[in-house]
Amino acid sequence: MTMRNPFPHRRQILQAIGLGAVAFPFVPLLNAQGQEAIFPKRLVLFYTPHGTIYDNWKPSGTTTSFTLGPILKPLTPFQRKINVLDGLQITHSAVRAPSHTEGIGLTWTGSNLSSGSAFNFQGYPFDWVDGPSVDQVVAKNLRSPAPPFPTLELGVSSGSNAPNNRMIYSGSRQPVQPETSPQKAFNRLFANVTGGQNPNPAADRLRAEKKSVLDLVTGQLTRVRPSVSTADQLKIDAHTNAIREIETRLGAAGTIVSCTKPVAPVNPSDVPGLVTSQLDVLVAALACNLTSVASLQLKVGDNDDNPYPWLGVNDSHHPLSHSGDNDMVARDKLTKIYTWYADRFAYFLGKLDAIPEGNGTLLDNTLVVWSSEIGKGNNHSFSKLPVVLAGGLGGKVTTGRYLQYSNVAHNRLLVAICHAMGLDQVQKFGSTDQGTGSLEGFA
Repeated sequence: MTMRNPFPHRRQILQAIGLGAVAFPFVPLLNAQGQEAIFPKRLVLFYTPHGTIYDNWKPSGTTTSFTLGPILKPLTPFQRKINVLDGLQITHSAVRAPSHTEGIGLTWTGSNLSSGSAFNFQGYPFDWVDGPSVDQVVAKNLRSPAPPFPTLELGVSSGSNAPNNRMIYSGSRQPVQPETSPQKAFNRLFANVTGGQNPNPAADRLRAEKKSVLDLVTGQLTRVRPSVSTADQLKIDAHTNAIREIETRLGAAGTIVSCTKPVAPVNPSDVPGLVTSQLDVLVAALACNLTSVASLQLKVGDNDDNPYPWLGVNDSHHPLSHSGDNDMVARDKLTKIYTWYADRFAYFLGKLDAIPEGNGTLLDNTLVVWSSEIGKGNNHSFSKLPVVLAGGLGGKVTTGRYLQYSNVAHNRLLVAICHAMGLDQVQKFGSTDQGTGSLEGFA
């Protein structure tokens, strides 16, 4: 016996009430729970330099029952909303360069450095990376119309325009320079926003149109209900209830279609202040729906030669990272630096998680990916890359897990990011990639 679907197809319902699908482009498509995904998919890439101290970074425990290591302790409040990925490795470029330089170009592109002699560091001749970064690929294939700023690139002490300092590429040999001034970034983003003005008025019009159509459809369903069978009446009732739920969410979705212009940031003279200001600008841009794809580059890939005096670390980071495994003083100082990175990552997650959106928060509807250009500083290893994911992307990614791999190419992660963002057709990412498919256990 063939069982009838208890919920008729959307087209059948529209035909039953005399409406064509083409005439009602704003009637929301419902999933199996009678819910509509009305929030944009968002992706943020977060970069910090020189790998980590692996033993102090790695969690202990099982996939779903684990304890964060000392470096990741600041993320404890968000443990159920993160995934820690252990055991990924970057595949070397066919055209070699000093590891930090090579690594930062590979981190988000998975692509080779181009051959050439435009740059020559330590006897390695090379040129820019030969492919786009994952954020740029995602942005070009996301929803239409695009937000006012399809992508946003921010940086802190991110250096000059050279391959050792650039991680984002719009295409082959097309590096994207991050904006390092919070004030300039804010002014560009909010140039057309005043007071409580909506930075995306078209989104408000779309919401109003959706609401009007929902009212009309509900009225039509109510009128047609008495003329159909009892079974069909139950279907119509279920559909009407789902529409009422959508109306409620549309009324509460102001955080993605309108916002009050935040106070313009200052440009602090200290690195901690700059990081905080840039993260605040990034949160405001996401909350106001000015962009859906963004990145923050903290420091540079090759030779972050700066001290961290606010942590009591007056040694330069890069020479410290070359210290031997048995140098406990250096390891302690490096652990302080990497823990501070985790603290700033936690600050960002906290800001996102404080903004309600639908039945969750802005963080719940975003995917944030934190990585570095190498795994270990003193031997420049590309293995055991420190990767942390945050946010569930509206249910696309299961969180609260410690995922362990055995030397899996990080290109699999780049493919997984594409899949989570709706680019299921992407099975291979980057020119260093010899494999295909997504990262096992990612979704």
